[in-house]
Amino acid sequence: MKNRMLMSILALVGASLLLVGATLAWLTVSKTVSGSDIDLSLIEVDATVALEIYENDAWVSTDSLYIQNSVPGDSFQYRLVIYNSGNIGLKSSILLTNLVSGLSNPLGYQNELSLLDAYQISSTNSQNAFEITTQTLSSAIAEIQNSYPPHLLIAKDFSLTVGSTGYVYFTLSLPSTVTNEYRNLALAIQEIRITLATE
Repeated sequence: MKNRMLMSILALVGASLLLVGATLAWLTVSKTVSGSDIDLSLIEVDATVALEIYENDAWVSTDSLYIQNSVPGDSFQYRLVIYNSGNIGLKSSILLTNLVSGLSNPLGYQNELSLLDAYQISSTNSQNAFEITTQTLSSAIAEIQNSYPPHLLIAKDFSLTVGSTGYVYFTLSLPSTVTNEYRNLALAIQEIRITLATE
């Protein structure tokens, strides 16, 4: 009985060691190792991640994704630059989570509208054909069934060989057809979750 209990505890500790969380700026990277009879000391599952925005005809680094006081017709292009710095091929899923819409200046102002219902997203990546065709954020979130907290999958089965760099592009745009009632609203995407698993 004691041996069985000890084995259960060791199994739990071992399983918890396989899932390692690392924070890069405000980006969250989750790492898992799969397979049997693996010498974990020989496997380094790792990646570096940078978020960039396209401004003045160039990609520049940014550490937040917060939009406020936008006007109809505004559009913002982002990309994630993911580099496989480990020693084993990776397959990833990339999700936007903790999407929050609110007022940019809440004092003395009422507005029941949400930028999640107005802002449109589209996405592509450099590794496969997975994409989001232009649709509102709320519609894209609704496509993910039974998930909590709500999230938006922008890349799936995103594979990176050792030493390679991949790109995930996504654009957020406020259609020119929406009314000016959306001008006092703000949109924040507070986390980008990248799950790294061995291929």
